[in-house]
Amino acid sequence: RSPGLLRIMDYILIIYMFTFSSGSPILLGETKMNIQYPNWYDCVSDGYIRSYSSLMKLGPDQVIKDKLKITFKCEEMNGIDS
Repeated sequence: RSPGLLRIMDYILIIYMFTFSSGSPILLGETKMNIQYPNWYDCVSDGYIRSYSSLMKLGPDQVIKDKLKITFKCEEMNGIDS
């Protein structure tokens, strides 16, 4: 591979919501976004935006009460984790 060439790979975003209200993390839900991102940067950027937006919609009272945490990952479309 020549320096400076970018590998073309599509990614999907998977968002996870956890509660830590019992001390240990419990997965409440997993959402695979129905969007194909053309590169890693776009996927990760949207992951942060969507995670933050979700917390804002839930509001501080619910996030604090249920000790909610949102994480995400970007996965290559061929099924190999990235």
